[in-house]
Amino acid sequence: MKSPLLLALGCCLWSAAPLRAQTDIRSSFNGKRILFVHDSDVRPDPNGKRVLFIDGDFLRPDPSGKRLLYVDQDGDIRPDLHGVRLACWDGTELRRTPGGLRLGLVDDKDFRPEPGFKTYFYMDGPPLTRMQLTAVLYLLKPEFFQISPEEKVAKEKEMAKNGAEEDARRGADQFPGEHPILAHSSTAGARRTGSVQITKQGDFYALTLKTGDNPAWQGIGVKVTTAGGDQELWAGIAPAGAVSFGVYGIKGGALSGTWIPVNAAADKSVLGYEVLTGAAQIGGVYKITAGKLPNGGVAYTGAMSIDPLSESLIADAPCYRFRWATGTTALAFRVGDRMAVAAGWGADYEVLRLRLDHADGLGGDFLGKTGAKGSYNLGK
Repeated sequence: MKSPLLLALGCCLWSAAPLRAQTDIRSSFNGKRILFVHDSDVRPDPNGKRVLFIDGDFLRPDPSGKRLLYVDQDGDIRPDLHGVRLACWDGTELRRTPGGLRLGLVDDKDFRPEPGFKTYFYMDGPPLTRMQLTAVLYLLKPEFFQISPEEKVAKEKEMAKNGAEEDARRGADQFPGEHPILAHSSTAGARRTGSVQITKQGDFYALTLKTGDNPAWQGIGVKVTTAGGDQELWAGIAPAGAVSFGVYGIKGGALSGTWIPVNAAADKSVLGYEVLTGAAQIGGVYKITAGKLPNGGVAYTGAMSIDPLSESLIADAPCYRFRWATGTTALAFRVGDRMAVAAGWGADYEVLRLRLDHADGLGGDFLGKTGAKGSYNLGK
């Protein structure tokens, strides 16, 4: 793993270097100019012909030329988007592999093989971005980005192994279990400590917050897979489980939802449903063309309202409040063409979104009936 300190230093270096920099690359301080870097172009001198073009995260010989190198957000340098790693940036150092052989490093305005050693070249002008520096090295030190056929085969096997492990990790159900609350924040109410117990309950997931609250917060949720392939758990929770949870599919102005009570398991007869029609831009009054309350409740039609809220669970999840003519309310967030909705009948409830956030557990965001919003950081 790359050093967090070096990564932080590297981010400072790259962010401090605007792409519009005009920098002479010289053999040494006061040495002969060997390259000139200006914006996305690398030339032998200011009036010379372009020899390399920086196209975002790609290097090309010219704007319409073939891709020569790709540098991803982690600093890994590859021949193309899915190619093997040829080298990598570790902060201000270029290495063959993370933590491996150092090929060179930025030392103020010099690029050197080692601290205090000879200079590969001197940068006379504003600091270069990571992409600009990679372009210069591609021209002056092409051997940095070449590996033997044997190394390529070994790296391809490693990529395949890592890919299989990642597929297995994504395929495993990591939500069930008792997850300690490592951190909790809320705009209202006390900080929660304790744990969140998640139990597979048929096709659904039962949640119990072991936080010392009386009555304990409980709820029900479903596992979803996002468009990017990530697994998430969407749920509704409330004191004593006084909540139902719904997931709506959105197609234009048509919303079709399934309502899941806290006692839901493999028996689908306890589920409810609701079908709405209204504005394609979510918001306003919607006609209920069909509906049935959970647990064998009555069928119904009528109208209800969906109000967009200014609060968001996260940047890509706009939030809403549902209001039915009966006085029942719900909170919802939208991800893509699906909407998660929690409706409660007590003093408080929350709609909750949990993600496989890091190697050690889950990250979560919530929005509550009383207006509170916040986040969870849960361990394994």
